[in-house]
Amino acid sequence: MKKVIFFLTLMVTVAAAPEVTAQKVFNFEYVTMGSGESVVADGMYFTATASHGENLLRAAFTPISAEAMYLKSNAFGINGLYIGPSGGFMLGVPWVGPIAVYSRSFMSLTAWNGISGGNAATGVFDLSHPEMAFLQLDAKINFTENLYSGFSYLEFAGDHYLPYVGGAVSLGGAMALFGSITVPVEDRKFDDPMFFLGFRLGFN
Repeated sequence: MKKVIFFLTLMVTVAAAPEVTAQKVFNFEYVTMGSGESVVADGMYFTATASHGENLLRAAFTPISAEAMYLKSNAFGINGLYIGPSGGFMLGVPWVGPIAVYSRSFMSLTAWNGISGGNAATGVFDLSHPEMAFLQLDAKINFTENLYSGFSYLEFAGDHYLPYVGGAVSLGGAMALFGSITVPVEDRKFDDPMFFLGFRLGFN
């Protein structure tokens, strides 16, 4: 059954790929670089985001992983809903999966799932034994343009419950510093907080 799920996920991801190449013009929006621990980062973390019409193309890199996603805007005719394929490598193990984001000015909801060819948490590559690489469910509220808080559930090498708060400070022009504090909840108790600090450079 896991093999069926893996290859169905792969087919859905590949089927969406022609949408990415149909329009050749990409405009770089911004890049970020940072370090620390957060819902998605553990150490150095780099991202690049480009627009493709009204759609988005995003890539992220760490010392042990790489990922990319293409988000088609206004999916199913719903304003603010982005859906698309994603894929990457984690500890040398490939994964693919869908991502859906519903975004408004004051909030966003994200559902993201990846199926890997082997165990992405331990780096064991084995296409004959596909597994769920991760599942992330996230809800975020924007208090202002530069201040937000949210809660993320992450299934990766166990279940993780991750409330967080973050914000950004403009450095003038298209540059900004941003950061976040995430406090994991384990066994109904708060664990040691995780800190992340980064720099953002915009191009538009």
